[in-house]
Amino acid sequence: MEEPLIAHFDELRSRLIRIAIVIIAISAVTFPFANQILIRIQNDLLPEGMRLIVIGPLEAIWAQIEVCMLVAFVIALPYIIYETMKFLKPALKGSENSFLIKTIPPALILFGIGAIFTYKIVLVVTLKFLIGYATSSGVIPLLSLGDIISFILLMILVFGLLFELPLVCCALASLDLIDSDTLTGNRKGAYVGILIIAGILTPDPTPFTQLIVTLPMIILFEISVLLIKYMHRDKKMEVTNDASVG
Repeated sequence: MEEPLIAHFDELRSRLIRIAIVIIAISAVTFPFANQILIRIQNDLLPEGMRLIVIGPLEAIWAQIEVCMLVAFVIALPYIIYETMKFLKPALKGSENSFLIKTIPPALILFGIGAIFTYKIVLVVTLKFLIGYATSSGVIPLLSLGDIISFILLMILVFGLLFELPLVCCALASLDLIDSDTLTGNRKGAYVGILIIAGILTPDPTPFTQLIVTLPMIILFEISVLLIKYMHRDKKMEVTNDASVG
């Protein structure tokens, strides 16, 4: 019993090491372009003429490394998924393996849409409000490079995961843990929860900012309901066909 367990750990370690090597290698290749990426971020997200500052001797290089690691992770994602699938495959049944393979493309697409939405809309509006609020308070906003990069990466990660809602709901429905009636019956509660999440994620209290965060989440919720209805309809048709054949 211990030997197979040790073998699994050895396999996991070797795959993690390969993934780490790939990410580090890609990071090294992209590092010469780190300054260009940071300049692009400043131009895209900050008011014209405003520049970031560093408050520590290593902050600039750590911010560059952080950005390169993110770029490397995105580029290496197909390889990471491949290594993960190879590790999990022996433990999965045929149907489970097929389901997992089918979920990978939509998961990547949904995360990408969430990341782009965050970068192009949410961060622009949020940073504009925060900087404007500081200026209206009579202070000079000095944004640290390390803090702003960490904030951007965190927001992209959170919204990218939130955009996985339809996929998560479909997975739960496939396990018969939820159905469309459950979601529609608790629609008001879901909307209240979405408003609370939007309020936590957006420090800007203005209705417009709340709307651009709340509306996509409501749309994702309704898409989840429609997808689950479609899944259950297909399942009922399969059961009916099997019964008629029998």
